[in-house]
Amino acid sequence: MSHSDSQTGGFKMKHIIRYGLFAAACAVLAACSTAQTDRFIEGVKNFARGISAVDDALKDVNATLYSNCSNIVDVAGAINDIAGQCSKAAPYTSTANAVIDKYCQASQLSTNGGIAASIKVTAASYNAAKATLAQNKQVCSGG
Repeated sequence: MSHSDSQTGGFKMKHIIRYGLFAAACAVLAACSTAQTDRFIEGVKNFARGISAVDDALKDVNATLYSNCSNIVDVAGAINDIAGQCSKAAPYTSTANAVIDKYCQASQLSTNGGIAASIKVTAASYNAAKATLAQNKQVCSGG
């Protein structure tokens, strides 16, 4: 079996499982009474309203934080300067600065920083932080 065959087989298996779960869910809903189905639908609507509320709250928080980015960057830089380049805390304060810098470069957070934008920035920040931490540890260990 070639690599592409194994990928295709995995792709087919995922769809078979997904369709099987969907069919099972449909069967369960079909067996429900109208009142039970109505309660389920209301529960889904409430869940969606909750997600929307979280998304709106994140937009507000991100817009506020983003509008203060220059102050946040200044404070983070000062903390890093106080810690010193190779103190025990420096690799971590520098890493935090990398995360803050990445956050403050994400202009989408100023206007639409909901759940999706926050996840995207967090993923980018994680990679930047990981690289900065590794680099700082190497520099300070003399390696």
